[in-house]
Amino acid sequence: MSSQEHLRTYRHLLREINRQFTQVNGNRAWASQLRLQWRSSATNGQTQQLTAAKNVLSYLANSRKYKELLAEFNPK
Repeated sequence: MSSQEHLRTYRHLLREINRQFTQVNGNRAWASQLRLQWRSSATNGQTQQLTAAKNVLSYLANSRKYKELLAEFNPK
């Protein structure tokens, strides 16, 4: 895996965490935890961690899109 792919995944994860958690309640703990986990896995060079990160990113992005669509088509 290339370093650009690692960096792209990391940036996308940070962006999703900021959209869903940090902007909502102002708590930077999620982003801080991601940074710690990412740095520890980067030093180990584990490709399984990158695959897991992509799965988490996919889940976060799709759950956000689902919430947006639900709010749009099922207003309260």
